[in-house]
Amino acid sequence: MTSVSKRPRKAEIRHVALGHSVLDRDHLELSRSWSEVASASPLQFPFFLARFRKLMRNHFEREARIMTDHRTTLCECHEREHRDLLQICDRAAEMNRHDFLAARDLLRAELPRRIREHIICMDQMLVLFINTNGPTGGERTDSSSD
Repeated sequence: MTSVSKRPRKAEIRHVALGHSVLDRDHLELSRSWSEVASASPLQFPFFLARFRKLMRNHFEREARIMTDHRTTLCECHEREHRDLLQICDRAAEMNRHDFLAARDLLRAELPRRIREHIICMDQMLVLFINTNGPTGGERTDSSSD
């Protein structure tokens, strides 16, 4: 029998505003979605995890499009961290087939720290790049029109 972690956890991944409204909105939505996954029941878990993973993929694709609009790309280390974060979700999905509590604990223990580090370092550099280089004519500010 796997025990439930007794360690206290925050209800959400602490939100860090970087000064780019679209990316900041994505980060807040990811935080809320992670909170759903982290507190999900066994029946809800795979569905909430799939939604969270899709939100992460969409956010990562949005970052790549922003850089393309600036006629450049994300650096390899930024893309590698994106792959690593998605792999944690993949591991949790696989673990959930046999051990729901271990899968949920993986997301509670490892993912918040890794996402926060990614936002503070990689995403902050991305926003600094955007703010330094200014908006482009084709820059997308949202996945849909407002």
